[in-house]
Amino acid sequence: MSPLATETKPNQLPYPNALRKSVLEALAEYYVLTIKDLVQLFYGGITESRETSMRRATSRLERDAYINRMSYCPDDYPGYGTLPLACGLSFEGLCWAQENCAWADPKELIKDHSPLTIEHEIKRARFHMKVVGMCEEHHLELFWKKTDLNHTVKPLLHLPPESFDPRAHSGELR
Repeated sequence: MSPLATETKPNQLPYPNALRKSVLEALAEYYVLTIKDLVQLFYGGITESRETSMRRATSRLERDAYINRMSYCPDDYPGYGTLPLACGLSFEGLCWAQENCAWADPKELIKDHSPLTIEHEIKRARFHMKVVGMCEEHHLELFWKKTDLNHTVKPLLHLPPESFDPRAHSGELR
């Protein structure tokens, strides 16, 4: 092995940095995101330099086989210009995510995923991000499940039916 080569263990990110780890964690939580979604999530605003930085980070993660990136045609595509990229975890990225952020219930975006349904997955991820933001704003805990959906989740708190007043339009408990 050359002195410049680095030895990595299975599921250990080569050349780890905070941005790459954060991208993998976000993809583990939201399944599929565009470059602009990732920029908005991490930087709070979109600029050309931030998009370039994110494209470079996702390109390296794709090179190292941790994510899959694919072009897709959004509903509002004007018919010219570069198609946007959708990013999701590869099998290697899924293994990393299961070990490092299993709380997110990660899911793999396979390379031959239908480009016709990518837009739906992105809209679902954007909705999920808005729900997360709302829950953080109102100090609520969110449980979001993507796999093993045939099992029911039983709430920890059981309230008697009479504790909810259907006449109250605010939906508050009495």
